[in-house]
Amino acid sequence: MPYFISPMLAVLGSPFDSEDYIYELKWDGYRALLFCEEGSYRLMSRNSVDLSEQYPELKFLSRLPEGVVLDGELVALVEGKPDFESLKSRSQDVKTHIIYFAFDLLYKDFESRMMLPLMERKKYLEQVLAPHLQEQLVLNQYIETQGKLFFEKAREQGLEGIIAKDRMSVYIPGKRESTWKKIKRSLEIYCLIIGFTPGEDGIGFKNLILASEINGELKYVGRVGTGFSQAFKEELYYSMHRLIVNTPLVPCPEQGIWIKPELFCKIRYAEFTNAGILRAPVFKSLAA
Repeated sequence: MPYFISPMLAVLGSPFDSEDYIYELKWDGYRALLFCEEGSYRLMSRNSVDLSEQYPELKFLSRLPEGVVLDGELVALVEGKPDFESLKSRSQDVKTHIIYFAFDLLYKDFESRMMLPLMERKKYLEQVLAPHLQEQLVLNQYIETQGKLFFEKAREQGLEGIIAKDRMSVYIPGKRESTWKKIKRSLEIYCLIIGFTPGEDGIGFKNLILASEINGELKYVGRVGTGFSQAFKEELYYSMHRLIVNTPLVPCPEQGIWIKPELFCKIRYAEFTNAGILRAPVFKSLAA
């Protein structure tokens, strides 16, 4: 059995209905593969980092059958809702429940099952987990056909979104396959560009440094480095270069090159962190 398997990834999609797909909640946590062998276990992140020791409350996972590899998500629940920040940093002031939501089975009895259709792997997963399910080990549930309604329900509850999976899909490690589609809730905010971090060798820029009005006060809210075409980045860089000033408009922990407050932009993001920083920001467009 391999030490690590790079997880299969999904492409971005929009809500849809189909009898050929099942739909699961997209949990806001750490993707983690669970390897069980020799009376022990390891939880491996998608970047091949062993997370086991970070979550000692999951030691009971060592009781799962040997020769099993599962795919799932490590999630921190605070007052019944996913809280990504609590997964990264434990606070004694916040009651956090760490749960492993299992949604796929890759190995059983030390043999790969990845080339089996998804629904066959789901049946094996249910069989393996049935004697071991508890509050911190959960079989991820799914619905059939009604993806649009499921997405709306997830969005109304403030959840991150859903994953649509072709019922016949095989598991392709490390690949982003169109048979799995992630359908994410997103928010938008208007930000002021207050500076940028220069690109390699001082050419162009790597990230934009942003501020936005929060509770009536202009504050630093983070950086954005995705969502630009190369041609647009070059055009924007020249626009910013003529606006360079010595100091940032608002207090900012970043090291950067500061500009006059003349350029606004629209940013798509997942949420604000507890520190007031945009999480998963993507540049959408300049704003008038």
